[in-house]
Amino acid sequence: ATVTNGSFTNYGIATIQKLSSSTSGTIVRNEGTLTVNNADFTNATLEAVCHTTIKTMKTNGATISIASGSLLSLEDLNATGTKINLAASSILDVTAKVTFDTWSNNLMGPSSGQALARLKKVELIKGGTPITYSGNVEVACSDHTPNEQYNTYYVVNSPAKIVPYDKSTVVIAGTSCNAGGNNASGGNPTDQTVTEVDLGTYSYIFE
Repeated sequence: ATVTNGSFTNYGIATIQKLSSSTSGTIVRNEGTLTVNNADFTNATLEAVCHTTIKTMKTNGATISIASGSLLSLEDLNATGTKINLAASSILDVTAKVTFDTWSNNLMGPSSGQALARLKKVELIKGGTPITYSGNVEVACSDHTPNEQYNTYYVVNSPAKIVPYDKSTVVIAGTSCNAGGNNASGGNPTDQTVTEVDLGTYSYIFE
């Protein structure tokens, strides 16, 4: 499906093999459950208002917005000159790799509240500053192209921060649009083993 100078909004359950747009007036908005195998957006806008799953996505000059309480799941993302806006309590989850190309990209968290960008691997195409992280966003990533002594490839503007992939501290409550949230209460504790205490010799008296 190709959307040109218009809008596509999903309210139900939709599965699309290929979804593309190359016009700045295009808005693709998901308010239901949307699964896309391959997406290609140039100068278009993607609005993930509920759980949106895309296997492979390429963006150029595009804008991606993830609404509060929502999750955008990707396997592979290749971004050039792209703005990624995360609202409070939103999640960006890239399970394989995100590649930020040389034309500046921006990943921005909210001004209040917290968002999470869980990125399995970040590869930066060296040249300029491919990615700037800003706002209240925690970037959970343990495999990230490093800065060099004389070359800065990524910038982290406080309060944004990078933590190990499996050490996210952001608490996001589960909703019908985010597959259980992140560090949300109500799950089983990771360690339910009762600690054995050695009391030594003792007396037990009762009437």
